[in-house]
Amino acid sequence: MKAQGIIILVLGALLLITVFGLIGMEGDEREYESDEDFIAQVRAGSREGRGSTSTTASRPPSVAGKDDLVAKIDLEAQVHDMGIIARDALSHGQLKVYNRGKISLRIRKIDTQCNCTTGSLPDKIPPGGEANLEITVNPYLIPGFYSRKILSIHSNDAVRSVARVEVRAQVDPEVSVDPRVLDFGAVEFGDLPERSVRIRQLTEEDFVISRVEAKDAEEMPFVVTHQEIPEENWAYPGKREYDVRVAVSPSAGRGDHTIGLVVHTDSYRRLKAFGIRVEMALQ
Repeated sequence: MKAQGIIILVLGALLLITVFGLIGMEGDEREYESDEDFIAQVRAGSREGRGSTSTTASRPPSVAGKDDLVAKIDLEAQVHDMGIIARDALSHGQLKVYNRGKISLRIRKIDTQCNCTTGSLPDKIPPGGEANLEITVNPYLIPGFYSRKILSIHSNDAVRSVARVEVRAQVDPEVSVDPRVLDFGAVEFGDLPERSVRIRQLTEEDFVISRVEAKDAEEMPFVVTHQEIPEENWAYPGKREYDVRVAVSPSAGRGDHTIGLVVHTDSYRRLKAFGIRVEMALQ
């Protein structure tokens, strides 16, 4: 009886193992295309990751089908130059935006570095389609004469979720500044050379410089003054000229010096101030 009972228990255990094995194989057939495919992946994983206790295999990603259904943004150019724009009116430009993908390109938002430069697009661009990025530049929000701002286009492109374009513009100037960069070059310590920048009125509106100051200079290595040029020496009758004079300060220390000068004027509706850069290497 004891031997017969042991035989029955062994047969029952073998039956249970067989049943659970069949269930596992059915599960594998649902997860993998074939048993051979599953075994091949397990063996490959075992060779690549020996020393690991895991032998989990995963089905490779689909090569065709839904994985190919994506949106792909493309820009006509990475830089859009507006050229010289009017000083007293909004300027507009366009840049083509393409959808190279197979589903609709959805435009979520367009960020800008400055409200002087903005852009707009339709909410959706169809597969293989295109749309114009409408660019607007407001000269009244541009300090000085030059602008280089980035527009960031956010979309559902999974690879390139943010596409950026740089928008450049030069405002038709109210005054001329010569030179824009005052470079002293190499200066021997103890020498106190002086340079000047000529500023000329270009419009019919009267032009007056109220003050000139250094921008964010912890130590001022220069002495800065400005003066109006006598009327008989103006290049154009009725249009004022100024000299901004810059001299090396006796207290300037050795080294490279770069500062920004801000020229203030309340004469124009748009132009309240503009900059001049000054450079020097004091040896």
